[in-house]
Amino acid sequence: MVGGVDTRTDFHQAAVIDSIGRHRATESFPTDPDGYRRLLDWLRSHGDLTAVGVEGTGPAEAREKPRGLPTGELIRQPARSRPGTDTHAPAGATRIVPRRLARRHQYLTEETADADAELRPPVPRRRPNRSRCPESAPRPRPSS
Repeated sequence: MVGGVDTRTDFHQAAVIDSIGRHRATESFPTDPDGYRRLLDWLRSHGDLTAVGVEGTGPAEAREKPRGLPTGELIRQPARSRPGTDTHAPAGATRIVPRRLARRHQYLTEETADADAELRPPVPRRRPNRSRCPESAPRPRPSS
């Protein structure tokens, strides 16, 4: 069995699915110590759990803030973050990963721009005057 918990401000919504993805049960629990205990007991009551996923999305205003930001700013913000160095703690690791991905995106974007500039064939700014080239001059049509 696999459990999932969607965290909310006033309650947590939990669900259980079996090993082939069939929905088995859903239940809501209050966000207080007794609710957490009941949620854990409820999950365990469905058999051996192989995993439990928890979605913690944070406050709505924190989720809405990035909407509408240009891509460059969405990359710069995590790239500038100072997440610490403790990669063994889940909290530290979840702050380090976005920073590394953002920095990799910046590096690859710069590298791609450099490669494009180096590999771009020279293109004349205007079409050459074809009338000066005898090979490109119009040829008379054969008479029939």
